[in-house]
Amino acid sequence: MIKTKLLEHKERQKKLFEKYEMKWKDTGYVFLNKNRNPFVAESLSDPMQNFRDRNDLEYMTVYGLRHSFATFCREKGMEPKILMVIMGHAEYNTTVKYYVGVSIKMRKRAMADVYNDVFYQRAS
Repeated sequence: MIKTKLLEHKERQKKLFEKYEMKWKDTGYVFLNKNRNPFVAESLSDPMQNFRDRNDLEYMTVYGLRHSFATFCREKGMEPKILMVIMGHAEYNTTVKYYVGVSIKMRKRAMADVYNDVFYQRAS
């Protein structure tokens, strides 16, 4: 449900960009403030709560979304150095320490790879 609501919000933002004759990029920011500048996470607490309430969504935080995004990127195979740049971190260690976790999906995939190597590759 959150994905659908974020995509709907993105479409509204595109129209807002057109209204103010701004260039839209799919790789750009999705949340802009009233001055058409990107929100910083610290200023999104109230708008996030309003967004959740308006769309009847479960509790989530801006930082929770950042962590989810980073985990999703890692599950899809993105290298931590690339993720560091996307997340806007100056230090590689910040990305690794706070955003590069090992999800259940990643553990299962790694164990399946080892299992296949041990039991199927050696038999060949």
